[in-house]
Amino acid sequence: MGTAVLLAVVVRLARDPRLEAVAPATIGATLTVLIILTAPVAGGSLNPARQFGPWLMAGRPGPAWPYLAGPLAAAVVVGALARLLPTRGTTAAVTPR
Repeated sequence: MGTAVLLAVVVRLARDPRLEAVAPATIGATLTVLIILTAPVAGGSLNPARQFGPWLMAGRPGPAWPYLAGPLAAAVVVGALARLLPTRGTTAAVTPR
């Protein structure tokens, strides 16, 4: 869920050139809030590599599927929404090039 939110924010900011000045602060603030919110559940880890490294070094692997399936599902959902929803100032959905 955290990855989907972060991807949605990044895609939205990338698609509107008027938001270029606030994009870095917005992405940083979003990531900070997501880390705080996911800390009790996932240790604040939105990056699968960040989760697997400690597991491998400790020799105690945990459940890997959420950290693999989550980012993939988020990418598919946000990618589909980005194609379907119009950008600000346009009336048509994004067309593939």
